[in-house]
Amino acid sequence: MGNFLSADQINVIRQRELRSDDTVRVRFNPGVVAAYLRESGEDPAEFASLDPTEQALRVIGLGDPEVSAGVKILSDPAALEVFHRRIEPKIIVGCAAARCHGDSETAGDFFLYRDAVTTPQWYTNFYILQQYRLKIESQPSVWGSGPVERRMVDRTHPRQSLLIQYGLPRADAELAHPPVNGWNPLYTGDQDEYYAEMMNWIGQSLIPLDPDFGFKFSLPTGVPPATQP
Repeated sequence: MGNFLSADQINVIRQRELRSDDTVRVRFNPGVVAAYLRESGEDPAEFASLDPTEQALRVIGLGDPEVSAGVKILSDPAALEVFHRRIEPKIIVGCAAARCHGDSETAGDFFLYRDAVTTPQWYTNFYILQQYRLKIESQPSVWGSGPVERRMVDRTHPRQSLLIQYGLPRADAELAHPPVNGWNPLYTGDQDEYYAEMMNWIGQSLIPLDPDFGFKFSLPTGVPPATQP
């Protein structure tokens, strides 16, 4: 059993990660296009001439949550397809293996679902990776010292992502993965083919700025519940 994103939440993520060069299947709920045309004042013939992705982006860009909710993205934008087919399987093997971040007793506050077969499961893993933050003590500098927040996926500074730094051999990392039994790096170094693929996905495939998904979802953890003595 697990706590997974709902169909509506998955649709929101698809909307937020949608790019103009994506080719996706789109369905508009009844009345959505009419509401958009009424609010935007756009010429109906011009709107009808657009491809489905551009139509969806225009309706979503109107900024009306009720109207946007009626835009159903029925297939995965490219960045999410790449995550599902290429990125997540390697993360699962490297990070969510048994006795690591996929184990209910050892994952700590960063937990991923190992058996991410269904769409809700792997979208939940994607969401976890986007939302996870870690506060660490910074090294003293001219700017002072103190805790800084590092993101698992940093779209603005991809190399600073924990997914990059924690995946490198400790000798090559600016921020090394904490020492734990059984840990192995995801990459052999910054010349590794998979390192390049991960950097490209974070820095080029995903939309440039962190999207506001606009919903609340409690991140699962591997911390077991406290038991009564």
